[in-house]
Amino acid sequence: PLVRTLRVQAVAANRPLAAAGEGDRAVDLLRAAFPAAEPPRWATVAAVGDMIFQRGSGDLLLSGGPEAVFGDTLSVFSQADAVIGNFEGTATSRGERTVKTYNFRFPPAVAPLLRRAGFVWVSLTNNHAWDYGSDAFLDTVRNLRAAGLGVSGAGSNVEAARIPWAWGGPGGPFGWCSF
Repeated sequence: PLVRTLRVQAVAANRPLAAAGEGDRAVDLLRAAFPAAEPPRWATVAAVGDMIFQRGSGDLLLSGGPEAVFGDTLSVFSQADAVIGNFEGTATSRGERTVKTYNFRFPPAVAPLLRRAGFVWVSLTNNHAWDYGSDAFLDTVRNLRAAGLGVSGAGSNVEAARIPWAWGGPGGPFGWCSF
């Protein structure tokens, strides 16, 4: 696996947003949910990009487990405090296909396998979250959460989608959000 290390320190600023140069609502939400802590805390995060479980990879995941799909990458995951990624599609058997070139729908059983692989959080803020309509979208949120995966950037309304997911792992608490 390709591994790049990026060291990022998150520090809650005790100055107005304008002075910090950050005018984003996400920053306000994170500051409210996670007040400043001293000294700074660290966690190791393994991040992957788009996860699409079609064209054979979904069947492989369901039949062979995380080892069959993630292979050597699982050793990288096991060294991280948190594993995160972008869930590019839906985890449901419901919904009607929306009109577009590519639509992705995976069996809900992929969710616990992602958790078993070490994932703690997935983003649903992408162009495939609505591939099978609102029922499928809400099923996906429920199915991922039921598997123990954190989700943010998605919910039954805008306010729910804006709530950061709180992670209390080593070095935590941290908040994950996606927009």
